[in-house]
Amino acid sequence: SLTLEGARMLELFAGTGAVGFEAVSRGAASVTMVEKNPRLTAYLSGEAARLHIDEVHVVRADVFRFLGAHPEPFDVIFADPPYGLGTLTELPELVLTPRWLRPGGWFILEHDQSARFEDHPCFSRKRNYGNTIFSIFSLH
Repeated sequence: SLTLEGARMLELFAGTGAVGFEAVSRGAASVTMVEKNPRLTAYLSGEAARLHIDEVHVVRADVFRFLGAHPEPFDVIFADPPYGLGTLTELPELVLTPRWLRPGGWFILEHDQSARFEDHPCFSRKRNYGNTIFSIFSLH
């Protein structure tokens, strides 16, 4: 089962950071938010400071460049890429590795009906909310 209590979380294409801020409110130990838009990263840093949330770390970077780094693995990775991102299907391959996700950890990818991941070896389940789909993967 997916628990956020004490989890290290990575939020890719963070946008307004709604998912990450919610995760902190549910007990995540830390959330690293990656967003390349400078206005949004300024907003995210400002919100974290205004709300006195030390657990949020904002990284201004292109997600695919960021994924070229050598991280400590996360417990939960959430990605909400922009609609129509041509490289969407590369994301599972990039993050479903012990470098990024600890074994037993979860990768949650938000996307529309145009992408299907049921055949991916790490695919666990999906949740549909209208046109929005959350594909959930786990690293075994």
